[in-house]
Amino acid sequence: MNLTVVNIDWMITGSAIAACAVFVAAHLLIFRFLTLRKILTWIMRIYVLGAAAGAAVFAGLSLVFPTEIKLDVFSGAGCFLLSLAMYTFMSFAYILCVFGPYESSIRLRLMLELYDDYPEPVAYSDLLTRYNPRWILDCRLQRLIGSSEVVNENGLYRTGRIKLAFLLIEYTSRIFKKIGNLRTAE
Repeated sequence: MNLTVVNIDWMITGSAIAACAVFVAAHLLIFRFLTLRKILTWIMRIYVLGAAAGAAVFAGLSLVFPTEIKLDVFSGAGCFLLSLAMYTFMSFAYILCVFGPYESSIRLRLMLELYDDYPEPVAYSDLLTRYNPRWILDCRLQRLIGSSEVVNENGLYRTGRIKLAFLLIEYTSRIFKKIGNLRTAE
């Protein structure tokens, strides 16, 4: 077994895991104090913070083990880019699988409302005032306005910047729907 390959693998994986740990910790510390409009902006800020932490860990590990890991500039940059890609996938999976359902789940939202008043009970009428369709719509609109996907012009809403990824997903889903309709028509 080549000891250098194992050390490089650990350096890449360790810096990606450290970056993701900083991302999750910053999310848990910062997001409780944010308004809905600022969530997307802060996701990007803590992503950059995590990437910087990953770069620091990567550089630190390469300085601590200079004799065991012999990297020139190009191979070091390639290894760091691989670590950055791993961190990106881990933080995306966290947002998609942990943060996304947490923010949008009705059950969890209801539990948060009950937990806010713990150990005191909460009346059904009080829950209705806190958690109603208008509140849900306002929250979703604020998130969309914060991400510039929706623009509010004097109380009238329209789509904002068109995201290429959104269009690509929409276009491919329409193609699959058409294919599905053709098969059911036959």
